[in-house]
Amino acid sequence: MLSQADIGRVTDAARGVPLSSNTYVDVDLNTSLVSTVVDFQMQTVAVEKALAHYQKNWSDRLFTMGDLQRVLDRYPDTKAPHL
Repeated sequence: MLSQADIGRVTDAARGVPLSSNTYVDVDLNTSLVSTVVDFQMQTVAVEKALAHYQKNWSDRLFTMGDLQRVLDRYPDTKAPHL
C-alpha cells in the first residue's frame, strides 16, 4: 500500500510530465466503452470480432448511455452465458 509520502512523490513527479499536444476526440462513446471493456479481457482477434459485431448489430441503435444501459439491463451479470 502506498504511504502518503509515496503518493506525494508520485504526484510531484507527475507534475513534470508535459501535457500531450495531441487532441483526442471520440465521437462514438458507446464504441469506445465496448472497446475498453473487451480489450482488457480478450485476445486481439476476439476484440476485433466483438467490435465488428457491435458495429453491425448495435451501433445504429445505441446513441446514449441510457440506450446502452437499457440493453445491458437485459443481460444480468451472471456466470451463465447469455446465448
